[in-house]
Amino acid sequence: MSFYTANSNESLMNTLPISRRQSLSQSACGFGALAFNGLLHAAESAGVGSGHGPAAHFPAKAKRIIFLFMQGGPSQLDLFDPKEFIQQRHGNPIDSPLSKNILQVGTEKFLALGTAVPVRPRGSCGMPISDLLPGLASVADEICLLRGMSADNPQHMPAELQLHTGALNDVRPSMGSWISYGLGTENRNLPGFITINPHADVRYHGSAWLPAQHQGTRLTATAGADVPPIENLRNLSRDTTAQRRRIDFIQRQNQRLQQQHSSEQSLQGMIDAMELAFRMQATTPELVNLAGETQTTLDLYGVGSKDTDRNARACLLARRLSEAGVRFVQVTMGGWDHHGDIRGNLPRLCAQTDRPVAAL
Repeated sequence: MSFYTANSNESLMNTLPISRRQSLSQSACGFGALAFNGLLHAAESAGVGSGHGPAAHFPAKAKRIIFLFMQGGPSQLDLFDPKEFIQQRHGNPIDSPLSKNILQVGTEKFLALGTAVPVRPRGSCGMPISDLLPGLASVADEICLLRGMSADNPQHMPAELQLHTGALNDVRPSMGSWISYGLGTENRNLPGFITINPHADVRYHGSAWLPAQHQGTRLTATAGADVPPIENLRNLSRDTTAQRRRIDFIQRQNQRLQQQHSSEQSLQGMIDAMELAFRMQATTPELVNLAGETQTTLDLYGVGSKDTDRNARACLLARRLSEAGVRFVQVTMGGWDHHGDIRGNLPRLCAQTDRPVAAL
């Protein structure tokens, strides 16, 4: 797993003109610049754009991303980064590390809370991982732990928005939208960006001023056969040929309307979305059906287990979608905002996520 961060200076950006490249570097945690570099390299490889600025320093190696978002923030002190000072001062008063200018609720009696479950070195690399995450500990040598996360606001919502878009409160394209916009799609029958069990705030997977086709397509990972993972995924028409004729007729009307209102960029997004939706009805139902997976794989992820089923299905779908060519798959796993009863809630959340994440 990798964690990315970016610092955005809002006041500076509001007063000084910035180039398009600077905007990409400062938006969506810098993912826009990465996607743009991928475009430059592709153009250079195709012999396009010679003499129009430097190409990317290195060829792009990553083709697809699965972004697991633990909403609320797992406690780093309890899982990856125990503090000896806190452990020694457990139960004793300590000074609040927060600025005195920030409203502090419930910190009048600020007591040190030591780690309840051991955090031990794992693998040959010695990465510290809690006993609460035995699955992740088993693949310690295959992951990178980057202690570089920071945000400009200590509140959850603004910091989460900054992680996804690079901004604390503005409406800007999400990182998945930038990846889709910059790298396109590898499968014309699927969106370039899919968000599984998404957060209610649409800005986390929105495309803002980018074309609508790059916003995240919402998918719900459930065990119920009566609830399709994507809205309107089932084709209600028994005659596919007749449905194709109806869609062609509607598309001709939409294109005529677009010619009359050429400045309306959203019309092209609607036309593209309808065409993609038709293709998805033919291919996606089989893709999101986990019945084809072996029992060994289902057990590995924890599908069917009471604690892990939801996250297991989400991770397994993310793998299948990524293999099918979706550029950016985002999986949201909520419930990590542990301001109270962390010693009861943290083990519960770890039990729900460790097995599926390690399997993925």
